[in-house]
Amino acid sequence: MNSLTRWNPFQEMMTLTNQFDRLFEDAFAVSRPQSRIWNLDLDVRETDDAYLVKVSVPGFAPDQINVTLDQNVLTIKGDLQEDELQNNEIYHLRERRFGRFSRSISLPDDVVAEEIQATVEQGVLSVHIPKHEASKPKQIPVRSGQKLMGSGSEVIEGETA
Repeated sequence: MNSLTRWNPFQEMMTLTNQFDRLFEDAFAVSRPQSRIWNLDLDVRETDDAYLVKVSVPGFAPDQINVTLDQNVLTIKGDLQEDELQNNEIYHLRERRFGRFSRSISLPDDVVAEEIQATVEQGVLSVHIPKHEASKPKQIPVRSGQKLMGSGSEVIEGETA
């Protein structure tokens, strides 16, 4: 049995955007080690009612994260300061990230900007982006033996008149 898969140009665009982001991040990371700008991976899910964006932001307090929406582009920025060394301290291993990050994604036109909510819990930023009522799927009841109005023909119990 064949099934229909809904084409999602948003997903294809995000995949391409992520690949370009990583390409430029890798290319310029060697030439600018002082600025330490890094890119966060994120997940974007869609339900009938909303889009949900989740970003791992370990070590960030809510006041260190800035979430904005401008012309249907959601931008998430943050800045995590480097730990300062105390007297006679040296690093033997340093793998934790610090510095700035910025990530932007385009959203469809069906979002309700005034109702977007962002929360941080256990190192995960969740951004809930509701959809307009008109863009939500509607269930259409199917009845038997009723006349169709407005089409110029009548259908009664499966027969055309």
